[in-house]
Amino acid sequence: MRLTVDEDYGQDRFGSSYMDFLAGYVLPGASYRHGFGLGVAWNLSHDGGYVAPIYTADQVVLMPSYLGYVPLGRHFTMLAHLGLPISLINGAGFGLELGDAIVFNLLAGMGIFVEAAVTAFSAGDAGFTLLASGSAGIVIDYEVLP
Repeated sequence: MRLTVDEDYGQDRFGSSYMDFLAGYVLPGASYRHGFGLGVAWNLSHDGGYVAPIYTADQVVLMPSYLGYVPLGRHFTMLAHLGLPISLINGAGFGLELGDAIVFNLLAGMGIFVEAAVTAFSAGDAGFTLLASGSAGIVIDYEVLP
């Protein structure tokens, strides 16, 4: 959901949907763990009007991220990220994203998550955009034991 809307570009309050993939590494530790990750996202739907449209799968975003990992018990984990989304295609720009996810571990190494994030983004002539988003998905956790 866009918190700021630029009417000149035909933007709606709700932006397009995205498919995200994040691969990361969390350093060993006790309770709070630091990590890093790299995400890639692409849009699944059309966005914008006739002036500066973005068509389906026409925008690719890379996001290097700092990760914060906190085990909350046997079944729950918190995974926060601070990322720098960089739009590679269709109006290259950059931004800053802060997000927090709660993971429910179904099995050892697999779970489901819900996440909320806030993103500030600058993309070429489109100016500054502030977004609030939510997501849900699957987590696959590969743990290497010492």
